Parts: sequence; structure tokens; C-alpha cells
Amino acid sequence: MKINFIASDQRKETLTEEVFYIKNMVCSICIRVIQEKLIFLALPVQEVELGWVRFKKILEPEELNRVGQALGEEGFEIILSNKSKIVEQIKELIGQTLYPNESPKGLKYSEYLSKSIGRDYSFLSHTFSALENLTIEKYVICQKADRAKELLCNESLALNQIASLLAYSSVGHFSLQFKKVTGSSPSIYRKLKKE
Repeated sequence: MKINFIASDQRKETLTEEVFYIKNMVCSICIRVIQEKLIFLALPVQEVELGWVRFKKILEPEELNRVGQALGEEGFEIILSNKSKIVEQIKELIGQTLYPNESPKGLKYSEYLSKSIGRDYSFLSHTFSALENLTIEKYVICQKADRAKELLCNESLALNQIASLLAYSSVGHFSLQFKKVTGSSPSIYRKLKKE
């Protein structure tokens, strides 16, 4: 079975290694799943990080097809277009901000993304919205809600601590955005998860 990849603007290659961006790779669990798949395929993986994989060599077309098929079974996709790579970089950077050790202090997403990617924020915003049918701001809110769900399972964390970890200005603001995304308040979500 041949995998249909996102159209390629150009494969980025060096003489000894190759990097591919991976669509839908947004958390540490995704890294583990992809590592396991690639180990199973016995391919020369050098590094797997949030949003991308580096191979020790340039993959042959048949190997690339096997990788695409294996990752596709798990809901991931190899990205070969430049604009899609930018979107995945944005997602990766946003994902990193949801973990306190990785989050820059005094974070303004527009400045952080522009500086990290080296592109004007209006270009990044337009590209992201065009490809995802979602603004960066709404994506951030959804990702924060997903991270909050994980944190709410840890009963030792109070709501104000979770709000602070996710860089909300107040518990009220956190609760309001969480409810908009999930349909329930953080307190009710926590109670339902206990049962």
C-alpha cells in the first residue's frame, strides 16, 4: 500500500542524515509511540523530538513509504511541504510552553513564535489559520485545556496552581476557557475523573 504524503516543496537532505517533521505529534506520549514504531521498523533513528524525527541516513523511497504507513496507522503524517513544516513548528513550540521547565518567562506567543521561527507573526498566523482552519490563539486555548486535563488528574495540584502553570492570569480566566473547550468546569471535570 502506497502512502500519500503531503506534497513536497523540497526534501531537506544532507549527505549523512535526514529530518522529517511529523504532523499531529503534540505530546510526550506521541514521541514514545513514534519511537516504538521506528524501532519496530529497524530504521536508523538518531533522534525523536516533539514534532520531528532525525534519521542517521537519507531514507530510501521504500523506507520512507514504510515509515509513512507505520506512522499513518497511529494518526501521524510525514510533512514534506514548507508551510506544513511551519505549522508543525508552531505546534511544537506551543506544546513546549505547556510544561513549566520549557516555558519562557513573560511569554507573548506572537513574539515567541516569531523569534523562534524567524518569520513575521502575521505570516505565521495567516499560514497556520489557512492550513488548520483555526487561529493560533484558539489552538493555544485547546492545547492548554488538554494539558489542564492531565494536570487535573493530579489531585495534589490546586486549581490556582494549575492556572499558574498554564500561565493564566487567574483561576476564573482558566475556568472560563476550560469550560468553553470541554463543556465543564475544571472542578466538575476533576470530580468526574475521580469516579
